[in-house]
Amino acid sequence: MNTLLTLWFLLSSAVCLHGLTVGDVTEVYRWVSVDYDWPNATTKTDYITNNLFILENNIIAGIKVYRDEVYVTVPRWRRGIPSSLNRVVTRGDKHLLQPYPSWAMHRLGDCSVLQYVQSMEIDPNTGYMYILDNGRINIFENSSTNVCPPKLLIWNMQKNAEVHRYVFPADVADPTSCFLNDIVLDYVDGHVAFAYITDVLEAKLYVYDYNKDESYVFKDPSMQPESPGGYAVDGIAMSPTFDFVYFCPITGRGLYQCCRCRAAAGGRGG
Repeated sequence: MNTLLTLWFLLSSAVCLHGLTVGDVTEVYRWVSVDYDWPNATTKTDYITNNLFILENNIIAGIKVYRDEVYVTVPRWRRGIPSSLNRVVTRGDKHLLQPYPSWAMHRLGDCSVLQYVQSMEIDPNTGYMYILDNGRINIFENSSTNVCPPKLLIWNMQKNAEVHRYVFPADVADPTSCFLNDIVLDYVDGHVAFAYITDVLEAKLYVYDYNKDESYVFKDPSMQPESPGGYAVDGIAMSPTFDFVYFCPITGRGLYQCCRCRAAAGGRGG
């Protein structure tokens, strides 16, 4: 199945990449199907032969832009995903996905590297990418594979080096059922202090405290789907003043705000 994927960048991205006037919209990349920046033809053939690359299962989900570079995620919802986090590169007339930070960082079954990335966030002040690794793969197959515990990997994009990693304890994020879906960063005095992470299956908000290197769970009925059988909290954002966290379930029409997520996470005021 060929899926037509078109990415549209609005306002700041369009202005940054092409110098367009505010309000203009332009198509930057278009894919009929996703392909990768393979080291060589033999590697691609081996991946296809061993069902490590199944074309129709590769769907772009998350996207971020940093210094005119575009980064996208291809979650390992199903089998056949070579790389879950990628940088878009152009080879001739083709836009390919180059595994980020490297091919080696996407080895299946190796808990020291990335297994399943759906979302990431970039701190423009430091050039650090905050990468969510769900750890579980093939979640849309008949049975998921619980490969590794979920973790947050902080990567220095300028030095191409790991800054820190945090593995979520099982009593916070269950490695057999969690779905780390989206992430937003919370700043205090210009520095990242907290990361808020939604879980669409568990209807939870995880709070990661950067300074204490701890995590907590925040739950509220507003995070549940508004109709039976629907999907829970998904989208998340910060207010410009970093006073409020906004979130909403996929199945629902409500948009909610929270000003006490920090207080809920370990009793801190905020």
